[in-house]
Amino acid sequence: MALDQLTNYARRASNTSLPFSSHPPQEDTQAVLADKIHKVQHGTEKTLLTSLNGSAMGLSRINEHVHRRVPELLQQASQWKAFNEQVQQANADLKDAGATLSTLERADALAHTNDMARRCQELVSQLK
Repeated sequence: MALDQLTNYARRASNTSLPFSSHPPQEDTQAVLADKIHKVQHGTEKTLLTSLNGSAMGLSRINEHVHRRVPELLQQASQWKAFNEQVQQANADLKDAGATLSTLERADALAHTNDMARRCQELVSQLK
């Protein structure tokens, strides 16, 4: 075979192996276009469903978390309320005790009672 024959054979083989000629018919172009549109539509639909499903799953998890935590938080709130009442009662008791102590410090009779008790002890010890 000559070189020219090989070149011609290669040209014919490459032209026949192509699925379309250089100018495809209008029907094939529309079929390819319809197929591409269908693929894009399917992909967009799948992406939308996936994103909506992800959002719904996230909201479902948040809802579960809230339903699990709310009873615990209510119990903690009631415990804090009871603790707060105890602290307020203890604070009021401390204020009353402070007021009583300040009154006792100003009482002269208490100081005289202490002196009288000492004198009584001295007298009792002298009488023995």
